[in-house]
Amino acid sequence: MSNGAHIRDRLIACGLDAKMANAVLHLADGTPRRASEIGRELGLSRMDAYGTLDRLKEKGLVTVTAERPMRFIGPSIKQAMDIIIGEQEAVLSRLKTHLEELESEGHQAIHAEDDHPSPPSFTVLRDRDTTMASLTTLIEAAEERAWVLLGRYGILHVQRSPVLDALHAAAARGVDVRVMADIQQDTLMRFSALEESIAVRHVDQTTLHGAFVDDEVGVFQLHVEANPTGRGRHDSALLVEAPAFLEAHAELIEHQWGNGVDLHVRRSRLSEGRILEPMRVNLGEGSFLERMKDGLSDLLGQGTSSNAILRKSGQSPMSPLGQLGIDVGEVVRSIGVRVGEELALHLGDIEDDASFRAHLQRAWTDLGRGEILLEGTPPSRATVLDPHGCSGRPESHAVLCQLDEGVIAGLVQSRYGVAVQPTVRTCATHASGGCGFSMTCESSATTNDAAQVDE
Repeated sequence: MSNGAHIRDRLIACGLDAKMANAVLHLADGTPRRASEIGRELGLSRMDAYGTLDRLKEKGLVTVTAERPMRFIGPSIKQAMDIIIGEQEAVLSRLKTHLEELESEGHQAIHAEDDHPSPPSFTVLRDRDTTMASLTTLIEAAEERAWVLLGRYGILHVQRSPVLDALHAAAARGVDVRVMADIQQDTLMRFSALEESIAVRHVDQTTLHGAFVDDEVGVFQLHVEANPTGRGRHDSALLVEAPAFLEAHAELIEHQWGNGVDLHVRRSRLSEGRILEPMRVNLGEGSFLERMKDGLSDLLGQGTSSNAILRKSGQSPMSPLGQLGIDVGEVVRSIGVRVGEELALHLGDIEDDASFRAHLQRAWTDLGRGEILLEGTPPSRATVLDPHGCSGRPESHAVLCQLDEGVIAGLVQSRYGVAVQPTVRTCATHASGGCGFSMTCESSATTNDAAQVDE
């Protein structure tokens, strides 16, 4: 038996498995080696090599250098045996303590294991290749979840690295794999490279880059080269192993994920001109219980015994909802804004403004909304002449005018990239010639004036 084989058998007898024993023996010369080199020299796959080195690191039998790419250094055989002996002596000491407690107290001993958590660890990673290699290693070792944050062009970097295969392999073995990114027209097709089992969501203008793995380790990219097709030689990232720190950031990521848009919905917006995201509207504030009490009291009247609530002459059918604290006008305007955004999206390929307005007029007429006139570029005023509007009764039939107001706001905001604040709505007080209203649109939302209706 050779001397190396004899030492390996001794290490195995001390509690190491064969792969760990071979690695300790191989690194005993003190030469720093990359994990890929160790794997090739020992006949191990990359995943096996990383797994073996991680277990040795936990036992203190291997250290990692801060250079890039990471290299691993092992102790001498004597130092390795001293480390193993120290570990075994600590185990023996705990066993003796338990036995003494059982004999002296006559009941189940208090477990004497070391409950002190490992101190937080922060390691700087230099250049994109090192960061992607670390991400690959972490995702390959993921057991429960791997959440990846890609920002604006991160999908390009993933496709050019082993991270993509690691994500697919993790998803295949049941890991919860999620990707959050700022998905735009020029990167949309890149996400087709991800397997269907990987959940993907779009978050507007997210600048987060990195990953969270099993709530134990995270990677935060500190600097990303501005050129999306560059090599990333000056990129940098932070490898974090700090549970409290990660927990706080995980809550933020989960919140952003909840507000994100599924990939198929984002694809429909960018490729098909359809907006499928759920609408979120404000239904009012304050105590709805108190509003309900006051509202129902007004509707039923004091002393009435009837359970029928009849609409008073001239009263909007939406008035009861308003009395319950729900701003129906705001709900209708929100729907209008969505319609306006989608209308602008449909006409987004038309660059010439005159041609855009001509097409807008045809689309507006097709909606059965009469005639629309926009003044200025960007528009500072809009006029709608609609034979089917409030018909001279704005106090009871203003819902269509509120809808138009929202459509114009959404249209102008999406087309011209300006903030719109409706200030004054003027409705006709008679039905002859149809009903029209005009609305002033400002370049920034600097006023909180509510819409005013003039009779």
